[in-house]
Amino acid sequence: MWPPWRSASRPPGAAAAASLKTADPAPPIPAQVAPLLGEACRENIAGFEQAYRVTFFAAGLAFLIGLLLPGWPFKWAGRRAADGPVPIGH
Repeated sequence: MWPPWRSASRPPGAAAAASLKTADPAPPIPAQVAPLLGEACRENIAGFEQAYRVTFFAAGLAFLIGLLLPGWPFKWAGRRAADGPVPIGH
């Protein structure tokens, strides 16, 4: 009978796949490993906090530098606006 998902017979390997689903869960974490795992997680989160803080201040600095760029937030007259007649008496 076709398609195969409509057939009444099970495909080869189905029994093996079913036995994998009924396997015992993972063994518990040993008592010596649990505190080390907790410490590793705390250090990992602390590292992410420091990286976030650095990138936050770098973004703020980039914003402040961006305020100094010509043309924003005020109108920019163009490159040639500063070109003018050079004073002769200077």
